[in-house]
Amino acid sequence: GFADGPGLNGEQTINIAGIDLERDSLPLAREELDVASCFETLEHFKFGPQKFLIEVNRVLKMNGMAIFSTPNAQCADAVAKIFEGQHPHESQFYHYDFDVGRMHPLEYAWGQLFDLFEMNGFKIRNFISINFAPLTPNEIECIEIMCSYRTRHSLSLGKHFGRTWVIVAEKTSNISDFTCPSSLFA
Repeated sequence: GFADGPGLNGEQTINIAGIDLERDSLPLAREELDVASCFETLEHFKFGPQKFLIEVNRVLKMNGMAIFSTPNAQCADAVAKIFEGQHPHESQFYHYDFDVGRMHPLEYAWGQLFDLFEMNGFKIRNFISINFAPLTPNEIECIEIMCSYRTRHSLSLGKHFGRTWVIVAEKTSNISDFTCPSSLFA
């Protein structure tokens, strides 16, 4: 939604605008916002979030903050599913209606999100993975296996096993060109 000005009794009103975030411009002026937030949306873009991030960059003031959340492709739940012989991102929340497409065309690993924000004019200020529910015993076991494997083989495997990424990024430059990090295709 977008703030629409004073309403009844001088209260701020919200106008919910239906727009296509992959194609349309945000109905806001250049450098209008101090803070922009977007929760559990990046993973739904069929064609990728780059156009949307350019728009967020456009409407944020210089040094404005962007706060995002999105599922973690490398979470403990995904690792547990691999050990169980399942696809890591299968979930009861996905659907397979080919007219609509897959619910989450892409979930992101740490490096992909880092590249996506950095290449679109943002400096990451805080980047964590969190769980909103306790880890299951199976997830804990998978984390222990991964950490043991990493130590034994001196690997730099991920250490962020929470189901959700939370990213706080500061706008540090203006961007107008579409950029697509190669890490999205790795």
